[in-house]
Amino acid sequence: MMAEMNGELAFTASKANTLDAEWLGYHSGPSLPILAKHLDKAIETNFLPYESFLSQYISEEEIALRYANAKKWYQEKATSGSVMAPPCILRKPIRSRKWYT
Repeated sequence: MMAEMNGELAFTASKANTLDAEWLGYHSGPSLPILAKHLDKAIETNFLPYESFLSQYISEEEIALRYANAKKWYQEKATSGSVMAPPCILRKPIRSRKWYT
């Protein structure tokens, strides 16, 4: 998400062409070093997308833990030469009693 916000990668081919950016690829190519750079930035800043909403449900500690797990996963896969899309950092469903009452 950070790479797209900075215009370095795009989620769609159309946007990649418009911005003259790389089309996001999770398994190979020039996207991987860009994603790794932004993972490091996310770790440094404890970046939380949609912070005004998600901060109600995800603690600072959980954000850090999820990024640490993503970094560990990436390092393991990168050294094996087999990088594929990581499991979603926000894999655990976010639920609130507010939604059910």
